[in-house]
Amino acid sequence: GRSIPCIPVSCGQCLICHRAKLIPGLNITRESIRNAPFCESCAKTKARHSSFAKTASNRPTRILQTTHADVCGPVGTQSLAGAKYFVVCLCGYSTRAWVFFIATKDQAATEMIRFLTNIKGPKGEQPHTVVTDGGEFDSIHFKDALDKLGV
Repeated sequence: GRSIPCIPVSCGQCLICHRAKLIPGLNITRESIRNAPFCESCAKTKARHSSFAKTASNRPTRILQTTHADVCGPVGTQSLAGAKYFVVCLCGYSTRAWVFFIATKDQAATEMIRFLTNIKGPKGEQPHTVVTDGGEFDSIHFKDALDKLGV
């Protein structure tokens, strides 16, 4: 077969192709690797990054301190009670989840207010912060209800 002349290797991809024999006749030598020009992309790819923190600095320290909520749906099959959506509430501290089934998205805020009004931790803890993506929970009615509950 025809031999491809030795080329300067500036990218690890060439070496991979050479070792896997993907390009017949590709000839890479130690000398071509040693004389290869600096490749900024390769340097950035191989650079070490700082490690992530072992624990999150904003992690909740008590039950119901942070409650996450989202609306999911519509689901493919409607329930016997007529629900096509559901609201998921998650305690950021205990990771306990509550699921409430609703027929339409506009019921999400009302269901969430009912949940926040009635939920208490084992030692009487009340919800403190609610985290949502906005959407269905982005209404004056919902914000007023949160203010009244002290959330």
